Amino acid sequence: MSAWRLDCPPGLMLWLSRQMERLASETHREPFYPVALAKYVFYDWPVSSDKARSELGWTPTPFEEGARQTVEWYRAMGWGRKK
Repeated sequence: MSAWRLDCPPGLMLWLSRQMERLASETHREPFYPVALAKYVFYDWPVSSDKARSELGWTPTPFEEGARQTVEWYRAMGWGRKK
């Protein structure tokens, strides 16, 4: 979940989304907030890693360890080195 949340009336957000889609059709760019995503935005969906744990044997990696492993991988790939 994000650190902050701005609660706005759904009607206002849908109106704003429609305006953004109209602008996107004129500028030929993706709308920032497409109307089709409204159901994903207006409902808090609970998520769980239980299925990945039970069916795949997955275990979560603490953030610090995952970040360290990621940096090591990038370095092993030669990324981030100055040429």
